[in-house]
Amino acid sequence: MVNSAETRLRLDHSDRKGCSSQQQARSCTRPERRQLEDSRGSRAPSWTDSPKVGFTVPFDEKEREKLRLYYRIPPGTDPPAVATRVRSDQHPPSRPVVTLLRSPQFLRFPIRGEVSILSRRFSSRRKALADFCDAVTGYADLVLDRCRPTDAPTLLLADGLDLDTGKPLEWSGHTTTNLACQQNFLRTLDALSVVTGDDAYRSTADAWITESIARIQDPVSGLFYWGGHTSYDLLADKPILGNHEMKCVYPYYEALYRAAPEAVDRFIEANWHAHIWDWQTLLFNRHGEYEPWEQKWDADFQGGVVPIVENRALSFVNTGSDLILCGAMLHKLSGSESTLRWAMNLLSRYEDIRHADTGLAGYQFNHRDPCRVRASLKPPYDVRDDVNEVTVVTNNVIKVRYSRAAVTFLNTYEALGPEAGQPLLDLVTRDLIALATNCYDPQTHAFYPSVNDGTRLSPDDANDGVGYCPPNKLTPLPAGGLLFLSYARAYRLTGKDTFVETALSLAEGMGWPDLIVPKDYEGNITEPDPHGWVNRGQNDVCALFGLLDLFDATEESQVLESAQTLAGQLIERYSVDGWFASHARSGPANIDTALPLGLLHLAAAEEGDRSQLPAFFANNTYFDPKIVIRKRAQAS
Repeated sequence: MVNSAETRLRLDHSDRKGCSSQQQARSCTRPERRQLEDSRGSRAPSWTDSPKVGFTVPFDEKEREKLRLYYRIPPGTDPPAVATRVRSDQHPPSRPVVTLLRSPQFLRFPIRGEVSILSRRFSSRRKALADFCDAVTGYADLVLDRCRPTDAPTLLLADGLDLDTGKPLEWSGHTTTNLACQQNFLRTLDALSVVTGDDAYRSTADAWITESIARIQDPVSGLFYWGGHTSYDLLADKPILGNHEMKCVYPYYEALYRAAPEAVDRFIEANWHAHIWDWQTLLFNRHGEYEPWEQKWDADFQGGVVPIVENRALSFVNTGSDLILCGAMLHKLSGSESTLRWAMNLLSRYEDIRHADTGLAGYQFNHRDPCRVRASLKPPYDVRDDVNEVTVVTNNVIKVRYSRAAVTFLNTYEALGPEAGQPLLDLVTRDLIALATNCYDPQTHAFYPSVNDGTRLSPDDANDGVGYCPPNKLTPLPAGGLLFLSYARAYRLTGKDTFVETALSLAEGMGWPDLIVPKDYEGNITEPDPHGWVNRGQNDVCALFGLLDLFDATEESQVLESAQTLAGQLIERYSVDGWFASHARSGPANIDTALPLGLLHLAAAEEGDRSQLPAFFANNTYFDPKIVIRKRAQAS
């Protein structure tokens, strides 16, 4: 029997009137809309951003006015009523469902059930977000209490705790404090001050960083005692000295510079000069030494033919992206033109190795002779001169250049703005289009390693235990949070169809058709990196940030609801007695987990603006003491 109390109401894109642009539509209803949002505890979706919107509501003028406000319909413009009645038993009240169809120009947001259901859901969502913020606040207080030594007068923090014993993490009897492995906690403290309005967290961060930099800056070189091969002994107050290495560290330079501008300026100069070997070509090595250097900012960059054949340098993009980031950020923070110029020069080297036809590019712009990649491969690749470390796109290359570095370059573009940062956005755009076109299979939701000419490779093409490209580097890379974030963020910044289509396909591969995260979703979104350089839970957090980026781009309310669903599952998975575990629920847990930062971004998204929070970088968190061990053995 037809329920006369309900009418199907459809808003059609062609019927919009009253505003000449989306921005005008937003601004002309902002005060009324904010009042409605406050009463419901929700961020409303955008009527102007959704060409097709359908929902079932009680058909009376009061409810229609609420919907006009909720969907940002300009004053004087009513939603056209379509007198098509529906049966209530066919459309039972339920949570809203979002369907992002394959064409991003057609976004559909059907809401089923009475408007009062929306109010209940939004109230529940707001309470959950408050609980998330409370959890982050408790975690931050716990870190500050448990990771500072009681028997040493210092503000420095241990790298984490052993969840089984409650003791600070150690290596070879040293309680380590590696500031490169603490950057997400620094971002979390800053974000807490933004979200809560309590400046105490930022003040705590500033005091901690000021003292840390004073202790860990090498007086000779200006480099910091941190990163992949050097750390610092918290209790002995001295470095655990190897050499200087940064591979996808991506420090929070805004906070570092705020606390110690002169020291950070000196560090960034030292970072470039300790690693660059040839300023004409920008050939560099990921390893730098703590020793004096001669300033070369005025050197003449020539570029030149790539690839460069050189057997000692390692121009990996994991270190290259860190160099580009620090050079660009010093420009933003201090106005330095030299560091920006060199950052863009180095970026151009990774552009120069792009294949002319496919657009694919590899990991570095130099390689060794004899070639370590061809030594790994079977015929016919073992004798192809065009196959080398510069031209092969392994699964690791995809995870770094097309994911970690891509997100970093997109963040840096946002920090600099289009005038200074456009080359960063252009490189990522070309990279991700080429990867989706040549390496992605939407049927399997996986990326396949290849040569840069588009020839796909498989584990069967490689010899195990030989050379630089063993079979495990040629396995397909399944859908996961890291690449989902990369494409979602690129879509938010460019609006390109390819990016949202790939992101939606990846979401489907992760088990989220139409971006709906199941309430009972289990398991890691992506298997952890086998090297152990990345926190096991980071790919899950990447997926959370990917959802937030898609929400920013589409303003589809269901995407935000899915983000909250995922966040609740991640808290259950990684929260242990108030601590957010970086890996598992037992054993070592560092303080560099990004989940607390993700939860604060979720809360800010609910309020309508994440722009004031520190950006998330898909960083590595690791200390590999092999250089320390080698140097100690040589000295003994």
